Amino acid sequence: MLDLQLSTDLMNYKLPHDTLIRLSGVLSEPRRSTTPGPSVLAFETALLAEGVCTLTAIRRHLAQTEKRGFSAIEELIDDLINAFEVCVQGIYPRPEYLGDEVDGEMGLTAVDAVWFLVLLEAIGLEVDPSRLADSLIAQIEDRTLLTSTEFDILHYRLTLGKRRIRLNTDTAQLVGQHSLHKHKDSIGNRYTVCSRGDLPYSLEISGRKYREPKPREAVTCDLCGMLYVTNHPGDARRHKATHDRVVRRLNPKPSTRLQKRVASGVAGELVDPDAPLWMHGEVYERAAAFRKEFGYDVIQWPGGSSTCAPSDWRGHLFAGPGGEIAGACAFMHTTSRKAEGEWSLQWIWIAPSFRRKGLLESRWTDLLQRYGDFDLEKPLSAAMVAFLWKHGSEAQRASLPVF
Repeated sequence: MLDLQLSTDLMNYKLPHDTLIRLSGVLSEPRRSTTPGPSVLAFETALLAEGVCTLTAIRRHLAQTEKRGFSAIEELIDDLINAFEVCVQGIYPRPEYLGDEVDGEMGLTAVDAVWFLVLLEAIGLEVDPSRLADSLIAQIEDRTLLTSTEFDILHYRLTLGKRRIRLNTDTAQLVGQHSLHKHKDSIGNRYTVCSRGDLPYSLEISGRKYREPKPREAVTCDLCGMLYVTNHPGDARRHKATHDRVVRRLNPKPSTRLQKRVASGVAGELVDPDAPLWMHGEVYERAAAFRKEFGYDVIQWPGGSSTCAPSDWRGHLFAGPGGEIAGACAFMHTTSRKAEGEWSLQWIWIAPSFRRKGLLESRWTDLLQRYGDFDLEKPLSAAMVAFLWKHGSEAQRASLPVF
């Protein structure tokens, strides 16, 4: 599986030595305050309309926006495209008739061109891809699947000024003492130039909003049991969602919905195909808690918050004294022992703070009346065995191990 992360960690690229020297010179010059002229806006309009642009067009565009070093950017574009591994392909005019031969030239798709401009902006060149990025983001707004390049463009505003890029070159032919030079431009980009002798071999650019990422490590939450990576936004959200679900199960708060259901008695705790979906979802949560606590492989409840359990399953939510969802259990109709079938109690789970408070004892007679002399799925916990010796039916006690 591909793990795609936002481009705010250090990104390393390699450039030819001469290109790095010239680029360092361009970036050392003061920035020039410019506003987009007609030619810049015309390029953007054509790129969005056609969905492609030639390398010639993008050179002209950059020469209009980045004039430092006597518009040296025009001569550096090919090496920067190669360093950033931008996909270059043939761009051709549509033939008047199918089968006609046409002449084309190398160029970029709109997505690749905008991504390239985003990287040029990130290394401190005077280019503004914001309008193009916003337009492309609007185009992919309803898409559920994105390429890695589209993913990067989607996060353009989020990562703006937060990137850290290092451009390196081969140092084999360099001699002399190592030196380090740092400077900052007028918008806050920070540059670190490493040289040997008078020749730079590494150029690192940190955006004005860049901050050193906090260290990440894989940890397992003691409470919810989730393995997650610290200082990872996605994992933080997933861990919070999982953690909050576990906390709600372990320390439930009064449920207005359950209180309304049980106002007329314990019959309101029944979860059958006619019960609302939220009740099926709450039984599922307790089935998940049972599996986690006792180390089983599967969750023994086929329903959920979006699907009712089938008719051969029944669940019960146990209301606590304050209307909390204090626990749950599930029955399945089976023909494994009797041809005519019987109900089997698959599991019971009660939140720790409600255990040994008489919740199950007060319901056991009702369960026996509803499901008959039902079987219990094995193995049984020590607490359940002790409960059955005291409250179980004669047949249920007969099935217990005798020590």
